[in-house]
Amino acid sequence: MNPAFDAANQLTCVLGARLAGKDPGSEEVDIELNNIKEALEVQSQGGFQLKELLTNGPSQNLRRTLLGIMAQFFQQICGINLITYYATYVFENSLGFGPDRSRLLCACNGTEYFIPALIAIPLIERVGRRKLMIAGAFGMMASMAILAGASSTATINRFNAPVLDTSFGVVATVFLFGFNTCFAIGWLGMTWLYPANFLIVMITPPAFDNLRYNTYTMFAVFCAAIMPSVYFFFPEPKGRSLEEMDVIFASAHDMRMDPVKRAKHMPQLKGRELNEEIVKYFGGDVEEVRRRSSVKATSFS
Repeated sequence: MNPAFDAANQLTCVLGARLAGKDPGSEEVDIELNNIKEALEVQSQGGFQLKELLTNGPSQNLRRTLLGIMAQFFQQICGINLITYYATYVFENSLGFGPDRSRLLCACNGTEYFIPALIAIPLIERVGRRKLMIAGAFGMMASMAILAGASSTATINRFNAPVLDTSFGVVATVFLFGFNTCFAIGWLGMTWLYPANFLIVMITPPAFDNLRYNTYTMFAVFCAAIMPSVYFFFPEPKGRSLEEMDVIFASAHDMRMDPVKRAKHMPQLKGRELNEEIVKYFGGDVEEVRRRSSVKATSFS
């Protein structure tokens, strides 16, 4: 059998399954298949320039670029590297556990981290990115605030090490695990970039030396700032194609509306209806929109 024909046949079956159980020979599947073929053909032509990321206009590329940067910044500044890379240090030098127990808790923390990371996978499309990000930020903020409160009760012994009452130590440990859980569900899916390489080195040891338990307070404040930022600036891309996101930003620009509000109220577009909207907002150049959508991802979609 012709490999190209076999691949195309498999693609129609997959599309049929995705489009609510449609028959592979249905019109909806044909339209979606043609859209994919056209996008691949246009993508192969290239022509994308980096300066397009710094322009606004109907596509609002600059705004979308900044949203991607904000997402990366929030992921790094929330305090996850404090927990992930310095867990043993935190257990021993902030929460007052011995070396052996600190290493054991660190191992348990890393193992537990894996479970909520799996839970997040089916939730992304069911719940939506915005809700997960906001809920995750709230959980991280609350965990850091409680960690700060519990750690503030520590006394310093003659070895200059913190000593926590057992009950406060348990509370602090539970919410340290809770922070990891909230991050894994709400923020772990974001791409890790270079900032992790300097934030963990520059912030953690000096912060504990100077701020002590208020290190957690600092990260709680950062997490609190994340929630309104996501709510007001990040449109929800759940169930949207890249072309639909182009239409959301373009129509919001044309209507002088916030893209977040537009994404919330605009119905999903497919096939001819989507093409009509592209023609409306981009002057009939459907291929140009597909080219840009294929070579650059929309923010956190």
